[in-house]
Amino acid sequence: MYGWLQATLILAVVVGVHVPLGDYLARALDGGRHHRAERALYKVCGVDPDREQDWRHYLFALLAFSLMSIAALFALFTLQGGLPWSTGHPGMPWRLAPHTAVSFTTNTGWQNYAGESTTGHLAVMAGLGVQAFASAAVGICAALALIRGLVRRDTDRLGNFWVDLIRTIFRVVLPLSIVSGIILIALGLPQNLLSPHTVTTVAGGQQTVLGGPVGSWEPLKLMSGDGGGIFNANSAHPFENPSALTNAIEIVLMLLIPTAFIRAYGRMIGSLRQSWTLLTVVGILLGLLLAAGSLAQSAHTGTVTEAVGGPYEGTETRFGVPGSTLFGIAAPPAPPTARRTRRTTASPASAAGRCCRP
Repeated sequence: MYGWLQATLILAVVVGVHVPLGDYLARALDGGRHHRAERALYKVCGVDPDREQDWRHYLFALLAFSLMSIAALFALFTLQGGLPWSTGHPGMPWRLAPHTAVSFTTNTGWQNYAGESTTGHLAVMAGLGVQAFASAAVGICAALALIRGLVRRDTDRLGNFWVDLIRTIFRVVLPLSIVSGIILIALGLPQNLLSPHTVTTVAGGQQTVLGGPVGSWEPLKLMSGDGGGIFNANSAHPFENPSALTNAIEIVLMLLIPTAFIRAYGRMIGSLRQSWTLLTVVGILLGLLLAAGSLAQSAHTGTVTEAVGGPYEGTETRFGVPGSTLFGIAAPPAPPTARRTRRTTASPASAAGRCCRP
């Protein structure tokens, strides 16, 4: 009963927050004056913020930025072993580096590696973290261009990609990340640059514990939908998700911008009725998926059911079926190969406590 109440409160918060946040997105991203700091950045980059682009130039700028991002990530991954804060990890193999660079730049969330044994702190912060900002912003830029193409009748101009990119990062993603990061760190997520160290467990065994910039990374990972990062178990790891409260906050973070953008769409086209209609459709689909997933999970008859007396195979035992299922439904879909890769390093006991999806 508690789990269902928590799921209901999470969805109520998302629906309530999406109105002011969606209105803010429409104001902040579409039109309006340029801030002084933004104008200084445009000047340094050689961008004319008042010159809009047609679809060809907008697409070219988007692709050029993505290609440069892939090249930068590839270089960072392959040179990781000689850079600071590598935590002893060598550079990525040349086959894995472009694979990972393309995945995180295009926001496809294909994590074909275990974070603890592959990426150091610098690769997470300057590589994956930057692309979590950038890939989310590029996706929003594409959505803005699409909406303008639907609305504008007397011009072929879709805005300026560089203006949309900078506004999305500095007016939306960065403020939300700072606020939510501080909250998550206050609730127990570690934030440090420590190297891995070995500890003795309660049972007398030896275990290597990895620190890292977890608190600042988690909001980026969740809001961008890019996934991946510091730990192989992702948000099922207690360092990334230590309590039911952090689980609820992380679910809200995943749903926040997509839901608010539905409201922003209604504002930009001048028809809030359409945004409410879309939100209703999304809500119905989410409800059906949540009900189906929860029923299927509750009826699970796996081996763990016999051992612990409950349907906990593939379920985070700290949050129960509703909390785990809602997290899995809210999370972007992960490719099957990526999901298999994430599970290979887990013991049977730890697999029982893993959340549905990172």
